Amino acid sequence: MRFRVVVLFALLAVLLLPLLPTGPAGAAVPLGGLAVTVTPDGSRLVAGGDSSALYELDPTTLAVKRRGHVGRQVVDLAFTPDGKRLLVETTDALLWVAADTFEVVNTVEEVERMSVAGAAGLVAVRATKGNAIRVLSMADGAEKAAIPYDRMKSIAAFGLKQDGTKLAILYYKKQDPEEAKVDRKEVPADLKDAALAEFTQKHDGYTAEYAVHEVATGKAVLEKKIWYAAPGGGNRIFWQGENVLVVSYENQNARIDPAGEATYFELVNSYNYGMAASADGAVLLTGGLRAASRTTTEKLLGTAFKLDEIPGFPEYFKGFSLAADGTGYAGTSRWRVVRLKPDATIDKVVPVF
Repeated sequence: MRFRVVVLFALLAVLLLPLLPTGPAGAAVPLGGLAVTVTPDGSRLVAGGDSSALYELDPTTLAVKRRGHVGRQVVDLAFTPDGKRLLVETTDALLWVAADTFEVVNTVEEVERMSVAGAAGLVAVRATKGNAIRVLSMADGAEKAAIPYDRMKSIAAFGLKQDGTKLAILYYKKQDPEEAKVDRKEVPADLKDAALAEFTQKHDGYTAEYAVHEVATGKAVLEKKIWYAAPGGGNRIFWQGENVLVVSYENQNARIDPAGEATYFELVNSYNYGMAASADGAVLLTGGLRAASRTTTEKLLGTAFKLDEIPGFPEYFKGFSLAADGTGYAGTSRWRVVRLKPDATIDKVVPVF
């Protein structure tokens, strides 16, 4: 009996983890399993996880070619534009790692939740001490800009535009007496799914602050109160042209246009433990418990795919990465790496050890 109770509490802890706010930007807490990154040309693939190990894999066969150890739990990964370095996001720092040797060559401490603008050679991270989003050179970690924010506000998500010129920030919701709160009995009976979710958020008595900053100057070019509010932790911001996409673990997402007008949307795979966008922002890969999807961001059309079920504790998608030709890769909580065709068909699944 005691054993069953312990197992039940452990299961609840894992399942409830993404539902809990985890700090100002969804602090970096390792799910377990593997994050992945691939170079734009698809020639190099690296995975890493909470064992603090990195694995270079053959991008076609997914066979492990070599291993290394960076000494910290790996939350996320990204290649520098030239493919010579890896940025390794850990729970409390950003590491620069030589891609050929897996040697740590530089460390920026007390930062989290990287957002990469590969074409611009920039990465944004939230400073865990101080109230700023720091924009760093992907080449050497030199600070290029610091976007300050009010310490009384809590950041739900932030993201760099692909060309490195703008940074979008969404703050967590606050009660707002100016937004009408509608009783459940007043909700139109014909509303369903995304339409119902959007109506509910527009009439729940909460709003959130949204801002877009110029990276070069730090100046806010847009500051607006919006009806959409990102839930809990685990939110990410991706740019699609001049639009911003906010993707959440709970699959309560929004597209925000340049004027700050939000439109609610849901992805076909439901919950999102892992999420990533292509370098140009045209494609999203997102996934949760075995189920995932590939979504074109212009029209928000998604194609679902699903992992085979293996015995033992449920398997989750942890991270994704996309090559320029549309080939996708995913890492899972059961230490498997998945290769995806551009049409979202699963091509290969291999355990990594």
